[in-house]
Amino acid sequence: MSTSAAINGKEIFDLLRDDLVAIEEEFGRDTVSNVGAITEIGEYLRGGGGKRIRPALLLLSSKLFNYQGRGAVRLGAVVEIIHTATLVHDDIIDEAQTATDGRRRIIADGKARKTHLSR
Repeated sequence: MSTSAAINGKEIFDLLRDDLVAIEEEFGRDTVSNVGAITEIGEYLRGGGGKRIRPALLLLSSKLFNYQGRGAVRLGAVVEIIHTATLVHDDIIDEAQTATDGRRRIIADGKARKTHLSR
């Protein structure tokens, strides 16, 4: 019978901390554009934080297969940018009345703003 060691979420994120910081930096560089709205949306979304589960899973997969290069960080940023683009599309371009995060959207002066739904 084999013995397996359990690891908790904090330990996983501690293992990935440096790479997740590098992904945030890459995300920041990749969302700067000559189009002001793109840069503004990128800054807003980065400022909102998030769990970054998708990049974390990518990093864990790369560690599982002993990948040593910087490609995992780059791909982690790409995964997060694609995820962010889908949220922007759903929340703003499709003019959804409720955002994917469960907050009601308010459009004012062409900018999307979110408020908590009253219960």
